[in-house]
Amino acid sequence: MFPVSWTHLPSWLAALPGTWPHRGVGPWLSVSRPMAPWPEVIPVAGLPVAAPMTLSAVDELCRSACRPDTRRQAADLMLALAAVECHATFGPACVPPALLRDVVIITAGLAGRRWLEANADGAADFTALAATRQPPPLPELDRILAGLLSDRFRLLAPAAAA
Repeated sequence: MFPVSWTHLPSWLAALPGTWPHRGVGPWLSVSRPMAPWPEVIPVAGLPVAAPMTLSAVDELCRSACRPDTRRQAADLMLALAAVECHATFGPACVPPALLRDVVIITAGLAGRRWLEANADGAADFTALAATRQPPPLPELDRILAGLLSDRFRLLAPAAAA
C-alpha cells in the first residue's frame, strides 16, 4: 500500500469526528501531516438556511425548560430540518416533498393533537397544511411552522427570532 496524503481525502471524510485519519485505520495507512484537534463547535454560518424561523423556534424550544420528551421531539424536528437544509443546498426544488411532509408530521406530533384541536382558529394555516398533499414553498412553510411552534410553546415571535 502507498501512504495516503491529506489531499487525497474527500473533504467531508476529513471533517468527520472519529473517522480516519483522526483515529487511524491501521498501521498500513499513514497520514502525511498531523491532525488538528476536533473543534467543540462546528460553524454552520455558511450553510443556506431554508427554514430560519422554524430552526430558531426549535432551537429555543430545545434550550427551554420543557419536558424531556418534548425536547426529544424537538430534536427529532431539528434533525428533519437539517435534512431539509442539506437538500436545499442544491436549490429549493431539490427538497423532496416527502421530507417536507415528514417535517409537518413531526411538528404536528410536537404540538399535540389535543392542542391543535383546542386551538383550531390559531392553527388554521397548519391544519390546512396537514390536509394538502403538496407542501407550500419553503418560505411559506417556514412561516407556518414557526408560527405554530411560537403559539404552542409561547416562544418569541417568529420574525423576532430570525
